[in-house]
Amino acid sequence: MAGSILVVDDDSLVRQIFGEVLAASGYEVTLADSGMAALALLDAAQPDVVLLDIAMPGMNGLDTLARIISRRPRLPVVMITGNTDIDLATEAVRRGAADYVHKPVDLDDLARAVAVQMSTGDAPPPDVLELSSADCELPAELGLWPAPWPAA
Repeated sequence: MAGSILVVDDDSLVRQIFGEVLAASGYEVTLADSGMAALALLDAAQPDVVLLDIAMPGMNGLDTLARIISRRPRLPVVMITGNTDIDLATEAVRRGAADYVHKPVDLDDLARAVAVQMSTGDAPPPDVLELSSADCELPAELGLWPAPWPAA
């Protein structure tokens, strides 16, 4: 399985199309018709990426985004907007969205956005390699760097 995606959109046709396209690409897909439904499914579905519509009745996408981030801060959320106002999409990214796509959605763009977020995902940060000054000692054959200033 390529990963798990939670699709959140109040438009049933959009949910159906996204679900079919993503499932055909090998993803496990969970569908939600509202922000509240998405929050209810978040723990059970354990998605690797969320596709979240901005304009929904009730709890809108920006409010849903805030609640998702409070529960899973490293979970990538790709906002879906039918609004041509770039300021709204920019605001979503400022609030923590990983990316956004515009409706009508080009399915190739959607696939690329999902693939990019799957590669970064909700994975734990890589181990940090700590070095001491002894680890950074130059081999004797390299010699020493000249001092950048004249000796006093």
